[in-house]
Amino acid sequence: MKLSKFAGIFILLILAFPLFSKSSINIVRDFYNVLYLVFFPFKESRTICSTLQDSIKGEVINNINHWSITVLDENGTIISDINGNVPRIPASNQKLITTAFALDRLGPSFKLTTSLLADNKGNYVILGQGDPDLDLTSLLKFGKIIVSNSQEIKTNKLYISLPETPRSYWWPSTWTSADRLNAYGAPITKLALSSNSSIYSIKSPLENFIYSLRSQINSISDSLVLEISSNLSPRSINSYKLLSKSTSAPLYALIGLANSESHNFTSEVLLRTAARNWSPQVASYRIKGWLNTLPLPSPGFLVADGSGLSRSNYVTTNGISHLLYNMSNHIYKEHYISSLSIIGLRGTLKDFPASNQLTGRFYGKTGTLTGVRSISGYLKTEYGYKYISVISNGLSSVEYTLANILNSINNNHYCSDG
Repeated sequence: MKLSKFAGIFILLILAFPLFSKSSINIVRDFYNVLYLVFFPFKESRTICSTLQDSIKGEVINNINHWSITVLDENGTIISDINGNVPRIPASNQKLITTAFALDRLGPSFKLTTSLLADNKGNYVILGQGDPDLDLTSLLKFGKIIVSNSQEIKTNKLYISLPETPRSYWWPSTWTSADRLNAYGAPITKLALSSNSSIYSIKSPLENFIYSLRSQINSISDSLVLEISSNLSPRSINSYKLLSKSTSAPLYALIGLANSESHNFTSEVLLRTAARNWSPQVASYRIKGWLNTLPLPSPGFLVADGSGLSRSNYVTTNGISHLLYNMSNHIYKEHYISSLSIIGLRGTLKDFPASNQLTGRFYGKTGTLTGVRSISGYLKTEYGYKYISVISNGLSSVEYTLANILNSINNNHYCSDG
């Protein structure tokens, strides 16, 4: 079957949907991609550049079984590969998958919303979507509106409901108890003040949110009788009207926070939002389903969370490098690439010990756990991008080895086009 026939089927399926919602279009697009892969399975292109292969191998020869390295040229052809199909723990390189998924599903202009709703009897609901920048200023704004509205309807007894996900959803099951006690492993809730980063939110996110909201309202008026709880269930949300809302930065900024600054809370929220489900297990299942619709080597990914804090994530450098190549051809490629750290200039790569020749030319994502180090991204050359993924497991103090690998790739001119 020719590609043009696939395109015709694709158009007909879209027209079959009465509403052109983002989710409907995604379903049709996924169906088309899967159908395409059935008739045209992914086939990797491989032409190993011996000079580059030898140069990289020389950097890791003493511990080669602990390394996986894959380099694609500007055409997506593998030009160097060492253990590229060996599953490795990626640490925060997992965020490259999550942010690609979120950008593809939601688009760069999408915003997370925290909404304040009310009926005419003094009942209020605050609905959250996990905005990582929601803070006390937002609560003060809501507090002023609640006080003003209560005066209009002439009641001083207020019930404020804060619907939240079950506690079992707050952390992926594979996060350690120690990680959950730190800001980088803060609980993932829909209503979170400053990404639940304070010691009070880490221990009791809902209680801290309730305390903070009550304090903001009482600072405006101390004559109100407040009942605030996540256990209050509004009878029918359809009867409530929207009083106010607070929106996050657009998604292109959120993926920058996740990738460039390696912000775990944001990454986890993006995974759940893009998956349209706040269960960590369901969200992980859905991102894996999305990966199966892409022209990527298989098997290449085992997804346990959205941030890479879990040691139950497994990827291959072959898979990551091809994902990077795939995203370089995506409609939102500029947003994706610009969300990454830049060697010598921005984010977690600002002080990376690479040569000055790489400054401003490597856009990438780092990853660090005990015994795990990773770096993957785009190296800008005069012939186009090279797509690079490097992961070490079971080693420590490999920063300069990583830098030397990138320098070797940058300095290789023997196998470039032109």
